Amino acid sequence: MFRMRVFRLFLGLVVALALTAAANDMPFGSRTLLEDDYSTPTSVTTGDFDGDGLVDIVAAGFHDTTIAWWRSLGGGSFTRYDIASGVTDIYDVEAADINGDGLLDVVVTSADDTDAVGWFENDGTPLVGSWPLRLIAYPFDGAAGTAMGDLDGDGTLDVAAVASGAGVVSVAFNINGTGIGWSYETVDSSFLLARWVSVGDIDRDGDLDIAAAATTSGEVSWWSRDPGGVTWTEYPIAVVDSAVVMELGDMDRDGDLDALGVGNGRTIRWWENDGTGAGWTEHTIGNPDADVQSAYPVDLDLDGDQDIIYTTAGANGVGWFENTGGDGLTWEIHIFDTGFNAVVDIAAADFNGDGDLDLVAVSSPNNDVAFWDNLSIHRSASFPESGQLSDATDHVKDLVAADVDGDGDLDLLIAESGAERVGYLRNLNGDGSSWLHHTIGTSFVAEAVAAGDLDGDGRLDIVGASDAALLWWSAGSSGWTENTIPSTQTLKDSLDVADFDCDGDSDVLLGSFSDGIYWFENSGSGGSWTEHAVFGGYIWDADSVVVADIDGDSDPDIAVSAYNLILWIPNDLCDSGSFLGAISVTGSLSSARSIAAGDIDGDGDLDLVSLDEEAGTVMWWSNVSGDGVTWGSATIVISGVLGPRIVQLADFDLDGDLDVALVAEDQVTSDSVLVWYENRAGDGTTWTAQVVANGPFRAHRLVAADLDGDGDPDLAHDSLAGYESLWWENRGGQAALPTVATAPLTLDPMTIDDVLEITAIHRGRAGDGDGEVAAIDLFLGDGFGVALNSAEVDALLYGIFIFEDDDDSGDFDSAFDSEVGSAATFSLVDGVQTIDLVDGDGKVQISPTQSRTLFVAIVFEDDAADQTPGQIEITHLPGSSSVEDRDHDLPLRLEWAPSCSSGIVIPTNPGLIFADGFESASTDQWSGAMP
Repeated sequence: MFRMRVFRLFLGLVVALALTAAANDMPFGSRTLLEDDYSTPTSVTTGDFDGDGLVDIVAAGFHDTTIAWWRSLGGGSFTRYDIASGVTDIYDVEAADINGDGLLDVVVTSADDTDAVGWFENDGTPLVGSWPLRLIAYPFDGAAGTAMGDLDGDGTLDVAAVASGAGVVSVAFNINGTGIGWSYETVDSSFLLARWVSVGDIDRDGDLDIAAAATTSGEVSWWSRDPGGVTWTEYPIAVVDSAVVMELGDMDRDGDLDALGVGNGRTIRWWENDGTGAGWTEHTIGNPDADVQSAYPVDLDLDGDQDIIYTTAGANGVGWFENTGGDGLTWEIHIFDTGFNAVVDIAAADFNGDGDLDLVAVSSPNNDVAFWDNLSIHRSASFPESGQLSDATDHVKDLVAADVDGDGDLDLLIAESGAERVGYLRNLNGDGSSWLHHTIGTSFVAEAVAAGDLDGDGRLDIVGASDAALLWWSAGSSGWTENTIPSTQTLKDSLDVADFDCDGDSDVLLGSFSDGIYWFENSGSGGSWTEHAVFGGYIWDADSVVVADIDGDSDPDIAVSAYNLILWIPNDLCDSGSFLGAISVTGSLSSARSIAAGDIDGDGDLDLVSLDEEAGTVMWWSNVSGDGVTWGSATIVISGVLGPRIVQLADFDLDGDLDVALVAEDQVTSDSVLVWYENRAGDGTTWTAQVVANGPFRAHRLVAADLDGDGDPDLAHDSLAGYESLWWENRGGQAALPTVATAPLTLDPMTIDDVLEITAIHRGRAGDGDGEVAAIDLFLGDGFGVALNSAEVDALLYGIFIFEDDDDSGDFDSAFDSEVGSAATFSLVDGVQTIDLVDGDGKVQISPTQSRTLFVAIVFEDDAADQTPGQIEITHLPGSSSVEDRDHDLPLRLEWAPSCSSGIVIPTNPGLIFADGFESASTDQWSGAMP
């Protein structure tokens, strides 16, 4: 009943930061039983075990004699297969690639009579394969929880485990990375009834630590391994009654790992890490109605912060706590199934590939394995406004998103050739609203930059390449220290950082315009480097180089766009000690520029996207065989583009597939365009363009990353000298309420007319549930920025009415349109009147194929002209209006739209010939008077 938590050696926790978040329950479908007679299930885990791009489910139990695998067929359908039979007393099941072959294996612990830790090997044919059992540890008295990570820094996956019977916390080191030979270290031998363990870099020193909870003593502790030794030192976190659960996650989004646990049976709590692991502050999350069996941090609502999913022994056995403030201090409980009881474990994953997180849970006494589909309406991506990154930059040549200062949000690393320096733009507030320039290195005309932990101290270091040198700067408490990587290459154009030789440290990759591709082997601490050619051939004009696991064997390969070629180079350093010969993807381009790797067709392997600058074409190639040997022909994303230059991939609309972003520049006019292409069908066959910006911004690099910490990818680009580097916030939503003004200048009393026209648009996709407009927020002012109060509006207006365009004419007519909401007496808060619409009224409902037109209409009182003020301006506030999921009455996220004002509307005075107050000797409305 324990989730695996795998952390790499470098933990630059890129945890999204959202400054505010509204409470937002999730619409889960009814419970679907995958199995109702699986005897006493105790643990469930998820992963893509057959490599088809769909997330599967594996469960195990105490009394069932099989370890079962439910293979996802897509759309929430599953077929059961058995991984093993004749096994019992399984306490924990986890998914991990133990032997590093790119395939997910299954790790289990077995208690009682067996008392062992082992793993079942996925041989690449999981549907028909034998899944051979490999022992990790035996005997291991009361084997309970496990967690995987590279605990000795050798580049292989080790196993931390706890034995509840013996009270032991232990580590099994994967000696040669194959999972066949193991060595052992005891972390603690007197941690009684330890059942839960987790791994992560708690003290941020660059290596993995271990955390566990002991039920008998109530101890919650973590251990650090002494450098180069075999001794583990215990550091207490807290003592609580009957401690269970130990998970690590950044609950407050400050860049370090906090601890999640349960005490007193029902109280879920977390302990805030001061950043060093030495100081901890306890915070209570909540108290479900029965003893908690499991709890895990996961961003269930995809808003950029960690929520908590949990199970209990009670009647309402499954639920989640929403991190409403984003900082872990305020929580709201949601129970999504009130009839599923005595639940022991739960996991979240996107089982149907639609971009949101579904849930699976197991009930031990009921013998049930159940699945819940997340029915959230999908959303759009929209980039309506840009923000300046900094006016202190000078001719930016490269731009990379990374948490340079380690505070939990993304900064932007920059190479400035004009200022001859390397620096970064610090994301001061974590939301992209303010950026502060910091210099890292000077007197260096950098062409490219990259980030990685080169010295293994847990902090991001920076690599910079110029035509003259290859340098790196180590981060320290007193600033940055410059170091040299000896290089014989010139014209250094692209950089990346990865562990190419599987030894647990970060190496450096260099792509050169004229000299080919080289990697620099790190001795382990960044103090010594060895230059290697990537392969025996020579690549001219290696314009763009990207690191990605193209063949799916778990080590970093290299893909290249060069002149007229797209090719990739298999990394076999971990086996044969060298890179293999280049494999051509295509050789028929005119001018290959930029390359990106990602699963475009959703089949579980990495495809390649690139562009042909001369032909004006963006295209992608499918990795047909999955191992990079066989490639499909080019599929066009867009053609006829003037000067395509840079391509990036991200799921901008959060629908579970990868979209494409592009910067293009007309070489004649220097005008640029930033555009993204929606992967409409999710398989790369259909694309829809959405232009973000046009203008002379002269971008060299494009970044797609969550810069404001709200859970969706934003865009940023650099610029040449004289132009601004900008970022574009993704402000898409599940629905939109764009508005236009339709008001007359004057309106007779007791006469109705529309002043605003609102279009209610569903931004989801076919198959999503309907939405409904729930409330319209209107700011009522005097036309000069002063808010009216309730009494002033009561005196001025007979009422405000919301009508639906019943006849779809596009013009307001109260005789034919239907009233769906109104306000006749007013209760303003800071000038804002909320008008609720009728819940369940079909006339305010919107579907993926049908929008609605709503009119905001007003009627002045008889004596409105005699009031002060004698006019009104009405502004629709789309940002605070409300659209709900019709079937669940849950609020939807609204796509950004500007507030729209009607303009001043003046009530006429029927007793006057002149509307300017002439007959009453008033000059208030006069203009152009002569003395």
